[in-house]
Amino acid sequence: MATCWQCKKSSPFLRVGSKSGLCADCLEIANDSAINMITMIKRGGSSRKKVLDMLDVEFAKDFAEYIKEPLSHSRFTAWPASEHGTPAQIERLRRAADVKIASYDKESGIATVKGSTEEPYSVTLVSCTCGDYTRRGLPCKHIYRVAINHGDIDLLTLLKKFETEC
Repeated sequence: MATCWQCKKSSPFLRVGSKSGLCADCLEIANDSAINMITMIKRGGSSRKKVLDMLDVEFAKDFAEYIKEPLSHSRFTAWPASEHGTPAQIERLRRAADVKIASYDKESGIATVKGSTEEPYSVTLVSCTCGDYTRRGLPCKHIYRVAINHGDIDLLTLLKKFETEC
């Protein structure tokens, strides 16, 4: 008899793909959860936002898991993959596409990036002089841009690929 991928019990199950499946109990729970989510989305307002926020969080967690291996082979290792796995960080990563690097010193690893202030930002794979990084100590869009261009990891391409595969 097969094993349920959710509860790990051996019992008859509904096959999803070629190697996994849900037992009747887990399928019923999943069905009830799906119906509750659809009902909340149909209600609109704050209920709809709550469900969409939950889905964003799950997407971000899954993306963090997806990039764990590629990150380990890059020079962009100051933060664990889980730090990139929040909706806010994924939004920063998306905004990195619009960041233009004015110059990059390969020897020092320092990039100069025009930001929202008169003074350009000084950016490396581990720090940035912008307010966002200074306040939070997590990658800003400027750091993501430097990582994409000079950190041996194209997180934007990985994000697009992940979104396609989901």
